[in-house]
Amino acid sequence: MALKQHLPTTLRFRLSGLVMLLVLGATVTVTVVALMLAERDMKEVIGSQQYALLSGAAAHIDEHLAGKKAMLAALAESLPAATLRDPAALRAYLKARPTARGQFSFLEIYDAQGLLTGALEEALPDQPHHVAGEEWFDLTLSRRRGVVSAPFASKLAGAPTVLITAPVLDSEGRVAMVLAGGINLLHYAPFESLSALKPGSTGFTFIMTAEGVLLSHPNKARLLHSINERPGKNRATEMALNGFQGWTEAENKDRVKGIYSYRRLQHARWIVAARFPSDEALAPLREMRYEAAAAATVFACLAGVLAWLGIARLLRPLQRLRRNIAEVKDSRAGIQVLQLDRKDEIGELSGAFYRLMAEREAAQLRTYESEKRARILADNLPLLIAYLDRDKRYLFTNEHYRTLWGIDPQGMLGKSVSEIFGQAADSWQGDLDHALDGGRLHYEREFESGGQIQHFMVDLVPDIDAHGEVQGTYLMAMDITDRKNAELIQAAGEQRAAAASRAKSEFVANMSHEIRTPMNAVLGVAYLLGNTELSAQQQEYVDMIRSSGNVLLGILNDVLDFSKIEAGRMELAPSTFKLAEVLEAVSTVMTPNAAARGIQLTVAADAAVPQTVVGDAMRLQQILINLLGNAVKFTEHGQVALRVERSANGMAGYAGDAVGLRFVVRDTGIGMDLEQQSRLFEAFNQADASTTRRFGGTGLGLAICRRLAELMGGGIAVSSMPGKGSDFVVTLPFLLPQAEALAPPPPVDEEAAEQCLKGLRLLLVEDHPLNQVVARGMLEYAGASVDVAENGQLAVDRLRAHPADYDIVLMDVQMPVMDGFAATGAIRQELKLDLPILAMTAGVMQSEQERCIAAGMNDFIAKPIDVEQMLDIISRHMPAGRRP
Repeated sequence: MALKQHLPTTLRFRLSGLVMLLVLGATVTVTVVALMLAERDMKEVIGSQQYALLSGAAAHIDEHLAGKKAMLAALAESLPAATLRDPAALRAYLKARPTARGQFSFLEIYDAQGLLTGALEEALPDQPHHVAGEEWFDLTLSRRRGVVSAPFASKLAGAPTVLITAPVLDSEGRVAMVLAGGINLLHYAPFESLSALKPGSTGFTFIMTAEGVLLSHPNKARLLHSINERPGKNRATEMALNGFQGWTEAENKDRVKGIYSYRRLQHARWIVAARFPSDEALAPLREMRYEAAAAATVFACLAGVLAWLGIARLLRPLQRLRRNIAEVKDSRAGIQVLQLDRKDEIGELSGAFYRLMAEREAAQLRTYESEKRARILADNLPLLIAYLDRDKRYLFTNEHYRTLWGIDPQGMLGKSVSEIFGQAADSWQGDLDHALDGGRLHYEREFESGGQIQHFMVDLVPDIDAHGEVQGTYLMAMDITDRKNAELIQAAGEQRAAAASRAKSEFVANMSHEIRTPMNAVLGVAYLLGNTELSAQQQEYVDMIRSSGNVLLGILNDVLDFSKIEAGRMELAPSTFKLAEVLEAVSTVMTPNAAARGIQLTVAADAAVPQTVVGDAMRLQQILINLLGNAVKFTEHGQVALRVERSANGMAGYAGDAVGLRFVVRDTGIGMDLEQQSRLFEAFNQADASTTRRFGGTGLGLAICRRLAELMGGGIAVSSMPGKGSDFVVTLPFLLPQAEALAPPPPVDEEAAEQCLKGLRLLLVEDHPLNQVVARGMLEYAGASVDVAENGQLAVDRLRAHPADYDIVLMDVQMPVMDGFAATGAIRQELKLDLPILAMTAGVMQSEQERCIAAGMNDFIAKPIDVEQMLDIISRHMPAGRRP
């Protein structure tokens, strides 16, 4: 850093230095690459030459060993048969052949058992000498030909030695003895010739066996030792011992590089090798590096001087441009002086700089105009607009601060929010911190000013720069006090409306319960009376009671359904059903009414209508019965028809497995005008007052039909003309079920139905005396035995005393002493009984049914009691052993 501070910082100096460095770098790079390539080529030449010389020496040693093996084999074959049995004659025969003896340092004679029986050129040992088990001896016997032994220290010769053997065969081809010629490795002529071929002044040659035992080495002390005896690793040696022949460069165990060459012999498991130190081999080439570096430095300095002079000339226009920029900056000249009359890059630079300055001046003007417009817009918006830096100090505010609170916007600049608003700002310091951490906020905030509460809709938007750092935050706040007060008033009104709706629902539910309780007695007694022997007139009176009771029950159900729809508590129960069964049930219900008025009723479905669909069959039946009932009621003569057809346009918004069906109810009745049609589906409305007087009704039926159709995802429409009848069209979507057949309903045995509860033991828990009589009469007529408990406590006491006496409990809900919910809890939790408990109550709201199930009851029977429905529900919960 200190050197950098003292160096010139001019562009001329930097460019000249850059040229010099580039020239120096290029020169050094080229020189280094050239020397590296030359070094590689020189290694190739030296290694190839060294390997060629080594191969010649190896061939000479191979030839020498082959000659010795051949001569010894010839000598063994020429031995007379008499010498095989006479050691003295054998020694005399061998002494008579000095040429053969001259090839070896000594000759030894071994019998077939490995005992040394004679020797030439050395004295026999005092003790018998056996070589049986030695590798060279055993190989000679097994192969019946000569071998070259592994090197060893000969006790007889007293020097490192190898043996060349030749077997002597008798007349029968068996090995009778073995001749062994010894070679003294210290005085072996081919080894001495190899030493003369050492490369350079520090290189050397050596010979080792394929197992790494040294046969020849400049250091005679290492003979017969393993070449890997020293610690460390020599990659070249490992390669040679693994079969490599050729040359390579590697480090020895002293981390000194050398060029190694290896050649294997053919007649012995020997490896001839040479090592030439790399430093000595490449010394001349490496001396050239220093000369090349010096030349490159001189060349780079000369290039730097020339670059200095040339760049100085080229930079004169740039210096002129620099002076002109200083004059423009000091307002001593206009931007026109920035344009230089040149055709080169400097001319282009001056022109571009002139255009840039012109655009900058234009941009400044546009920025001023834009800021002016933004200021006017911000000052006239009914919002508090501000910008705060990271220290929460105002850098921008609008005029609305003066309008809303009488604060001078200019006086706020540079001040923090705490300085402007004091302790009132403490409540939203955390919001500013969150925005300054990068979070965007949109929320409502209360602010107290002058003892009044003001409500604001606040937006805090962080100002994030290109590096992801938050520089500040934009603040926008709208006074929503008036709107908030209106919302609070509206919420209070909605709460009152919800309370009124709940009160209405509770009133309807309570009235339904109170009306259903006596209705249960009326219809129940009528049912029981109908099961006795009556005269025709008495039977007619009973039927009139039942008919009137059912009409009143239908009105009550309409009021309940409409109340549930208005409260949003009406729920559908979709299931798979056959459309033909629903149509048949509708026809069965409506045919008697139509026949009584002399009207023809037809119910039919097109062939394209699917037989089985998924939907709420009960609500569909309710809609159709209501529409057909109206059609029959308002038709004095002619016919009423129901036709089901497939919707031509399908059902928009439904998946491909949905189908749209149109249910068309057509009559030839009194018809309606447009004004009457407009009020037709309103609750408690009919066509006109005369309709109510003439035909009766509550005006809820069509309103319920419309609400149910909409709840099922469809709709209902009407077309009519006075005196020409009416067409009601209900369009509903249904899902197509999976391809599976619906099980047909089991056949009804009417004779067995009267005794369907035979043998069943029931405990009826009911506080109302009339309901006790009615329920008991119905159940005993069906064959059951019934005991009655007037309240829940009595029922619990009876079950505690006799838990096995009853199969099913029929439990009323609203009773004195202990209600049905508490009694059921005691039976389940205290008595631990799991017998079925069936609720019997006039409360038919869905919430009441869910409460019964949650309390531990198994099912629900509504009052007034539908006998068939009650018997069906009880039958489903009968113990298996009690079923007839």
